[in-house]
Amino acid sequence: MRRPILLSFLFLSAGLSYAQLDNRVFEDRRNVEETDSNKLFLGINLLGFSKDNEYDHYRNPVITGYTLFGYQFSPYLSYHVTKNIRVEGGIYLQKDFGNSTFSTVAPIFSVKYQKNSFSLIFGNLESSLNHRLIEPLYNFERVLNNRLENGLQLQVMRNDLFLDAWIDWQRMIYFNDPRQEALTAGLNISKRIVNGRSTQLTVPVQLVAHHQGGQINYKFNGPIETIVNSALGLEVKHQSAGLVRETRLNGFYVYYKSLTPDLLQPFKDGSGAYFNATASTKYGLDVIGHQLHPAASPHETVHRSFLIQYQGTGRSVCHCADRTLL
Repeated sequence: MRRPILLSFLFLSAGLSYAQLDNRVFEDRRNVEETDSNKLFLGINLLGFSKDNEYDHYRNPVITGYTLFGYQFSPYLSYHVTKNIRVEGGIYLQKDFGNSTFSTVAPIFSVKYQKNSFSLIFGNLESSLNHRLIEPLYNFERVLNNRLENGLQLQVMRNDLFLDAWIDWQRMIYFNDPRQEALTAGLNISKRIVNGRSTQLTVPVQLVAHHQGGQINYKFNGPIETIVNSALGLEVKHQSAGLVRETRLNGFYVYYKSLTPDLLQPFKDGSGAYFNATASTKYGLDVIGHQLHPAASPHETVHRSFLIQYQGTGRSVCHCADRTLL
């Protein structure tokens, strides 16, 4: 009997998230294949990361300095019950270097139904960067410090359509619990409306809503809170055969709204514009420009960044996977 192991390794180095990069290299989707029906697999997911957020606070007070350095390790077993259903269970461990204990130890379990481009997931979701949200709506670092999501997820993935709708139940409460329940719901629809030989035009719509409340928690007298962040965008992609193989422009109108009667956040609502421009060369060099212009307050400043990323064989992100059967 063969004893193969599914091994997925990913290493993240510092400085990959200044602009809206193509983060699909970090996606860890596992499709349900018809050929795997009635088969049992042993898998291991490993993510190593090193990210330094220490800036010159006086010249550029972007963020309070800190460093993320460690790894995430997740062994699991998956059984393909039928050609369309996979059941998976295992354990998730996160080790932050400099901490003598694991910062996170949690069981993982999921059931995934997949038929053609449609998928339905119950349990541990295909989370974090798999949602493909822009960074003003979803912090890139959540894949490093808050990766697990639990609940229900619906996906449609076609060449002309990406749809991801999910609910992440973050905190359960019981009678006499001193806390509120908390959940987050999200939606990302990206529809390609023009699909030419060299030019594509895509319209993305994104929404993330966070809610804290509950009815059985009479000991907690705090107000119910609901916050909604949304974005409507347009992306143009053009491919050519010269030095610059692909150019991509996208822009988003981003809107924030607090649905809570009491003012619990610094702002009741606000909006802004978010733009990205990317040029990819035939040598694997990406030149990326990024601009975020908040419109919630006249005292806000425009934030710009510029990044050059190499995506050839020497790039700082390595992703390899091999799958074998138990």
